[in-house]
Amino acid sequence: MTITSTLDRNDYVGNAAVSVYSYGFKIFANTDLLVTVKNTSNVETTYILATDYTVTGAGSKNGGTVALTAGSLPNLYTLTIRRSRPLTQNNDIRN
Repeated sequence: MTITSTLDRNDYVGNAAVSVYSYGFKIFANTDLLVTVKNTSNVETTYILATDYTVTGAGSKNGGTVALTAGSLPNLYTLTIRRSRPLTQNNDIRN
């Protein structure tokens, strides 16, 4: 599997009205995302898939969306969506 995009992150600032945010890069599985929220005191929390958010668009080269299950992101909170793929080498090539 090859990832050709260098874009691997989207950042948003909450306005207490939006609960669905887009990401603009390809992922292969819903678990390929790291979603974090930073509050106004700069305390960062890592959100958990299926508990705190859901994902659409896995496999799409144009990305998809992250929907927060608790509703809209509070005003001035920062949401960060990052691609997080394991760095594994599946082939062992010898000389």
